[in-house]
Amino acid sequence: GADGTVTVGNYILVPIRKSGADADGAVGLLGLDWRADTAVATLVGAEKQALLYSVVVAAIVIGLVILGSRYLIIRPLNVQRDTIQRISQGELQAAVQQGDRNDEIGEIARSTDDLRQKLLVAAADQKDAAYKGAAFTAASSAMMMTCAEYRIRYVNPAMIDLLGKFKEFIPQLSDGVTIEKITNMSLDDFHGNGTQIRSRLQGMGDQSINVMIAFGDSRVSLRLSQVL
Repeated sequence: GADGTVTVGNYILVPIRKSGADADGAVGLLGLDWRADTAVATLVGAEKQALLYSVVVAAIVIGLVILGSRYLIIRPLNVQRDTIQRISQGELQAAVQQGDRNDEIGEIARSTDDLRQKLLVAAADQKDAAYKGAAFTAASSAMMMTCAEYRIRYVNPAMIDLLGKFKEFIPQLSDGVTIEKITNMSLDDFHGNGTQIRSRLQGMGDQSINVMIAFGDSRVSLRLSQVL
């Protein structure tokens, strides 16, 4: 080459010169043993080392990601899962945690707590309905409940007994009084002046009215109230 480097067989000879502007000629030679297999082996070794470093770094990164996801995602999800299981088993007073988070975990927590609140209300309504139902059934006074179209929906045993005494005056019940027969009967099945009574009922508001019903020579006082 221009600097005096020459190749002899598998050797590269590089001249060693004096430094300085007045340097003249070479003071020695630097010989390098160069072979193709040696160069390839060196390159492969460097690549293996670089690959090893990459694998180690990747393993560390993956480990950190797993630990982070376990702490930030998996553990909070497990908390929500346990809470939902408790609620599904009837523990409606269970506290729902992590509702203050501004991510998907927080949305799940808030939705779970909203469901819990609705279930609490539904449970209270069911308990109240069961209590009222028990009181309705056990009442000694004859009682019935109708829908907005004035069709009978519920009657208690005392009403069954009362209607049984006057079944001969009610054609639809002449062959026997049962809850199945009475249910869904209309106001018109009991009153000849049903239109007048409907008008009174529609204008009663939250007041109660008393109606006298005649069964032959007997009279039955009927008190009507609106149930909201």
